[in-house]
Amino acid sequence: LQYPDGTRKEFSKITRLQMPKGSVFEVRTGGGGGYGDPALRRKEDVHRDLEQGYVTEAHARKHYPHAFE
Repeated sequence: LQYPDGTRKEFSKITRLQMPKGSVFEVRTGGGGGYGDPALRRKEDVHRDLEQGYVTEAHARKHYPHAFE
């Protein structure tokens, strides 16, 4: 949390936090970088991800070219 005067405070877990007007609340979450070698991902899984909208075709073709051979 960044207060209007520029001071900052970090929280790991909190409920019912009151913030003065002009405060900025920033949320950081973990992200995944993937698991395993993309070349080993099954073609069926890549196409399922495409159908479900998890990745674009351009992304899939770039990172999983073997799924389109």
